[in-house]
Amino acid sequence: MVPIEEGNQENSKLPFNDSFFDLIINRHDFYDSKEIFRILKPNGHFVTQQVGNRDFEKLNTIFGTLIEEDEQFKWKLNTAVKFLINSGLEIIEKKESIANSRFYDIRAIVYFLKVLDWSFPNFSIKKDLSKLENIYVLIKRDGFFKEICHRFFVVARKPGNDV
Repeated sequence: MVPIEEGNQENSKLPFNDSFFDLIINRHDFYDSKEIFRILKPNGHFVTQQVGNRDFEKLNTIFGTLIEEDEQFKWKLNTAVKFLINSGLEIIEKKESIANSRFYDIRAIVYFLKVLDWSFPNFSIKKDLSKLENIYVLIKRDGFFKEICHRFFVVARKPGNDV
């Protein structure tokens, strides 16, 4: 694994020679499409699974961590595909899922918010108690708190000399 500083991925040349890898796998992390193209061998594959911009948007709205972006920059399947194609890669397979996720008790939500401290950096039970109480009321009324889970994957290939 080669760490890339968030927000700096488009300016970070990876420490690998051109056409170095047959396969690159990325899960939930930043990447630069042009660098992926550069370090893949001809006919090499790039596989990535990403978290889309709509992931947990209700909780992000409630706790003030929702990031408003222009439509063209929202991180979703079409955006990732556009960047990969523009870098010279061919799309082999792609799929996006926007599914429902449910929380059945408030403790699960508190645990989730504490564990995902990069998404909810200022969360505290004391400070956010009224927000948690409102969610608790919804759980008692409906039996669960419904949230959105947004994921997508892309398999891309660097064109090469097919034998």
